[in-house]
Amino acid sequence: MEAIDAAYMAGLFDGEGSVDYKQRMERKKKHKGEGMRETLVWNITCEMAMTDEDTVKWFHKKVGTGRVNELDKSKQAGGKPHHKMQWRWRTSHREALKFAKLLIPYAKTKKEKLQQIIKHYETSL
Repeated sequence: MEAIDAAYMAGLFDGEGSVDYKQRMERKKKHKGEGMRETLVWNITCEMAMTDEDTVKWFHKKVGTGRVNELDKSKQAGGKPHHKMQWRWRTSHREALKFAKLLIPYAKTKKEKLQQIIKHYETSL
């Protein structure tokens, strides 16, 4: 990927994207026996949502990971008829690591969160 594309993508992600890096408790069914058990799990995701379909699909193609979903904001709870269709790109876990490594040299606003993802996986290897 060209540096100019990566720099543009980092700026776009800094403004329109979000990084979720946190632990939470999850209830899971026990493997043997009955009942549930609580487990501490990591939630690591990067996502970006916009109303410009072409930009989100270009971003997805350049990143080479994740997926794009349509979200009709007008049909959601609290949505209004004038709300535009939204396209959301999202990646998670080890794919988020690849993404973080791609953008980290150019990121400003999200740099600290992207560094957390890289550190999380590089220290657990």
